[in-house]
Amino acid sequence: KASIFHKIMANIIFAVGIIKFTRRKSFLTKKDYRRSKRHLERGDLILVGNHRQVSSFFIRGIATHVILYDGKNKIIHTTGDGVEKISYKDLFDEYDTLIILRPKNFSKEQIESTLSFAKEQIDKPFNYELLHLSPKEDPDKFSCTQFVHSAYRHAGVDTDIRSSMDNSGLFAMPIHPTKFINDKFKVIFISKSIKKHVHGGFRLNSRLYRNKLLEYILNFS
Repeated sequence: KASIFHKIMANIIFAVGIIKFTRRKSFLTKKDYRRSKRHLERGDLILVGNHRQVSSFFIRGIATHVILYDGKNKIIHTTGDGVEKISYKDLFDEYDTLIILRPKNFSKEQIESTLSFAKEQIDKPFNYELLHLSPKEDPDKFSCTQFVHSAYRHAGVDTDIRSSMDNSGLFAMPIHPTKFINDKFKVIFISKSIKKHVHGGFRLNSRLYRNKLLEYILNFS
């Protein structure tokens, strides 16, 4: 079980994290929506960033949330309401940045296994303690990164992510969304709101562009 301290912190994060400190519109555009839709495939990983909520002070970086794409304009993710399936278009009212990633050598069997696991978790609660059970166990509640990581791991997908354990050895420490930006994933799409921060105008399929993007994200975090 989590300590009293962790439970107190969970309640604070829940109460404060959902507050928006600005009412401005999302930086994502209709053009981002149309272009990203052309690239999306089932099982893709979607990184988004909401920099209008107080929660962005706790989860810093260009991406603050991670999601799975289920196809037919539907996504599966976990929020304060737990694991849910909603419209992909809803992201464009809420978030400011968007990156689409795809596991390399992602087989059809792995795609189906990933999404099957994800759907089985729908309605399970969010993990406000922001601590993950040891990877040897199946959790009964999820943070967003734990949810996606567990789905990929269930399908045998190597994400190249290794969680560090806390001092008790019972809990794995939280995974930041940008940890998924590594050599095991291909960058498929980047929103204009991110591109404007990466100077040089390199094409998306350019290795130099991807390296500059990664460098920028790591420096931003």
